[in-house]
Amino acid sequence: MIPGPTEVAPDILRGMSAQVPAHYMDEWLKLYGDTLRMLRELLYTKNDTFIMTGSSSVSLEGAMCSLVEPGDKVMRTKYSRTMLDYMEGKSWT
Repeated sequence: MIPGPTEVAPDILRGMSAQVPAHYMDEWLKLYGDTLRMLRELLYTKNDTFIMTGSSSVSLEGAMCSLVEPGDKVMRTKYSRTMLDYMEGKSWT
């Protein structure tokens, strides 16, 4: 299920309809840097932040691959089944 219908404010619609600058342009680099800075403020951190585009499983895979090494023991719960199935099938190469 998805929420909706939802009214969108005109200024949001204008922003969404603006042309997106190419990822190699100075305008995009400034926008990306500003976004990372605001994300660090939102998360109350001075550490590196990353924006990962993709489904939620992309971020989960990134987190799991950063935390779990081949041969590590991982606690299993009834709620972790899908991710553990994924990690057991990972090629680790």
